[in-house]
Amino acid sequence: DLAGGIVEVTDGRFCDESPKFTPDGKFLAFLSNRSFDPVYDGHSFDLSFPSPIKPYLVALAAATPSPFGPAVDLAPAAGVASTDGTDADAAAGSAVRVDPEGMAHRVIGVPVPQGNYTALAATEGALLWLDWALAGVTGDGKASQDDKDARPSLVRFDLARRKSATLVEALDSYRLSGDGKKVVLVNDKQVSVVPAAAKAEEESGQLVKVDLGRIRVMMDPLSVWGQAFDEAWRLQRDFFWAEDMAGQDWESIHTRYRPIVDRLGSHDDLVDLLWELHGELGTSHAYVRPAAVTENGSNGQGRLGADFALTPAGWEITRILAGESSDPLATSPLTRPGAAAMAGDVLLAIDGVPLSATVSPAMQLVGAAGRAVELTLRNGHGHGADAGEQRRIAVVPVKDEERLRYQEWVAANRRTVREASGGRYGYLHIPDMMANGWAQLHRDLDTETALDGLIVDVRRNRGGHTSQLVAELIGRKVTGWSMPRGERPRTYPHHAPRGPVIILADEFAGSDGDIITQVAKLRGIGPVIGTRTWGGVVGIDNRFSLADGTGVTQPRYATWFGGGVGWSVENYGVDPDIEVLYPPHAYAAGRDPQLEYGIGALKEMIQELPTDKPPVREGYRRLKPAPLPARLHGD
Repeated sequence: DLAGGIVEVTDGRFCDESPKFTPDGKFLAFLSNRSFDPVYDGHSFDLSFPSPIKPYLVALAAATPSPFGPAVDLAPAAGVASTDGTDADAAAGSAVRVDPEGMAHRVIGVPVPQGNYTALAATEGALLWLDWALAGVTGDGKASQDDKDARPSLVRFDLARRKSATLVEALDSYRLSGDGKKVVLVNDKQVSVVPAAAKAEEESGQLVKVDLGRIRVMMDPLSVWGQAFDEAWRLQRDFFWAEDMAGQDWESIHTRYRPIVDRLGSHDDLVDLLWELHGELGTSHAYVRPAAVTENGSNGQGRLGADFALTPAGWEITRILAGESSDPLATSPLTRPGAAAMAGDVLLAIDGVPLSATVSPAMQLVGAAGRAVELTLRNGHGHGADAGEQRRIAVVPVKDEERLRYQEWVAANRRTVREASGGRYGYLHIPDMMANGWAQLHRDLDTETALDGLIVDVRRNRGGHTSQLVAELIGRKVTGWSMPRGERPRTYPHHAPRGPVIILADEFAGSDGDIITQVAKLRGIGPVIGTRTWGGVVGIDNRFSLADGTGVTQPRYATWFGGGVGWSVENYGVDPDIEVLYPPHAYAAGRDPQLEYGIGALKEMIQELPTDKPPVREGYRRLKPAPLPARLHGD
C-alpha cells in the first residue's frame, strides 16, 4: 500500500543517483557512493576514496530473491529477466508488487568492482552505465599533452550471466531508446546508434552514424535572444542563494530590462544586457560567458619560451626560461634535448625566412603553435670555440607560456627568500584553490615546510574550492616527531610548518582566495601582509548555459564567517594585518615590497617564536638488561 505517500528507499547517508526500474518490474536499480575501500596518496600522508561508486538493486517485493544469491535448490537464483526479453514481455501488463516495509534492507550490490560510474540505465536483463577511468583533474598526467581528455566507456552488465562487457570504448554521453533495444550515443560530436545487447563492430552494419550536417534551422534572432534573456532571469530567480534576491524586486527588474531585447542588434548586445541584469544583484560571481568561437585551421601563436632583443647582430636571446620539470606545460622548446640554445645566441631565421627589424620572431611564429619549425641560430660566446657558427635546429613552439613564466616567477621569489634568509626560510605560492593550485602547493611542500619559517603567498589567487584543505595543511602545529633510523626526522603531523608562517595577499586574491586569507586571520595561522583582497565570496558551480552555449552563473553559495566577521567580506574583501602596497615603480624596478616586508617580518617573528627542532636522540631512556633466571647461574 503506497497510499501513505513517498517511500524512502535509501536513508540519505550516501549519494544515491540514477534510479531506474528494471523492465520486469521487480527491481529498482541505482548508483551509490557507498563503497569505502580507500587508497593511499602517493605524495603526502593521506587516504582518499577516488572510486567509491557501485551499482545496486532493490527488490521491490519482499519475496523477490536476490539475482546473485542461491535458490532453495542451491542453483543460482531465478527471478531475473532473460536477456532476450521474453520474460519482460510476459511480465508486461502484470501488476508490480511493492513492499515498502524493510525496503532499505533489500539493497543488493551488483558484483562489479567499485569505480567511477554514472548514467545508469536498465534494459531487458541488463544494466548499462558509463565507466570513467581514474584520471587526474588537470590533465598534466597524460602520456602526451596532445592526448584527448579521458572519456568514459559504456558498460553492459548481464544480470543472468553476471558478466560485464564494454559496448563502446569511448564516448561523451548516451541515451537508451524507449524500447531498450538501441543506444544513441555522442562521441566527439558524432551521433551514432548501436544495439543495446552487444558490441557493434564498425564494419558489421549495426553501427549507424547520424549525419547532423543535414539539419537546417530557421532562427529569428530576436525570439532566440528573448528566450535567452528570460531563461537567464529565471535561473537567477530559482538558484540565487537568497530567496528574497537580497532585497531586489526581481519581477520589476525583468519588466524594466525585457523591452530592451527588441532593440538588440547583435549577440554582443545580448551579452551586455545580461551583464546589466546580473549586475542588479550587487554580488560577485554573476558571470556571462559568450560561447567560444574557434577558427578552423588556426594553431595559435607559437612561442619559444624565451625573451629576445633586437641588437645590431639580430634577434638575440636574452633569457631562456628554465621552467619546471614536474610541470609538463612549463618547458621551453629551446631547452629540449638537441636544441642547445643559450642566452647570447642570435635567431637568424624561422623556416628559412630571415628575421629583421621589420620581421620579428613573433610574426614568423603566427599559427606555429604545436607544429615543428626550423630555427637558424648563430652561436653566442657561451658556446666557446663554436661561437659564431650557424646551425639549424627543429623545435615545436608552445601555444601558451603562462605556466612557464609562472614557474620562473615562483622560482625567482624562492631564490629571493633563500638568499635573504641564509637558506632558512621557505616559500610557497598557491595560484588558485583548485586542482592546479593543490598540485603547485604539494610540488615543494616537503622542502619548504622543513625550514625554520614559511611564507605562503596567495597573491593573485584565482579562487576555487580547496581553501579548507589548504588552511588545514598550512595551519598544522608540530606536536611531536617521528625519528626513523637512517632518515631525517619528520614532524607530527606530517608537513606541519616548523616555525612562524607569513601570509601574503593582494587585491587580486579573490573568491576562495578571500576565504583562505580570512581563515588565516581567524585561526591565527600567521599575519597577513599586503593589500585588501578582492571581496567576492558567493560561490558558483557553473551548472547552466543558454541554448546557444552562452554560460550564465548563479551565485549560490554565500559564505559567512565567525569571529564577528559575518557577511562583511562580500563586496569588501579582507583587510591585511599589515598593509604594504606594491606600486608600479617598484614593479618596473624589479622589486617586490610585499615579499621584502614579509621576509623582514618573518625574521622578527622567529626571534620571539623559536622554530621547532627534533629532539636529540641521546635523551632517549636506556633500558637495563633483565637479570637472567637463577638456575642459569648454577643455583
